[in-house]
Amino acid sequence: MLLRENWPVFDPALAADEEFEIVVQINGRPRSHVMVAAGTSKEETESRALADPKIVEMTAGKKIVKVVVIPNRLVNIVMKE
Repeated sequence: MLLRENWPVFDPALAADEEFEIVVQINGRPRSHVMVAAGTSKEETESRALADPKIVEMTAGKKIVKVVVIPNRLVNIVMKE
């Protein structure tokens, strides 16, 4: 009988995301998005964000002062004109 069946057990491994869409900001304003796998290092996330064609175009000829990476969330590029 259906009434006597057990509920399925929750498995957090099945509910975890395998990829994340990271927001890439320049001076606090969203400019692009990149996809990275879960658990990607800060350095790899930063290099993927800086290699994005939109970001390459916007940062060309400008000085990047700082890059802030929040894993699985965002990359913020601080730069001067």
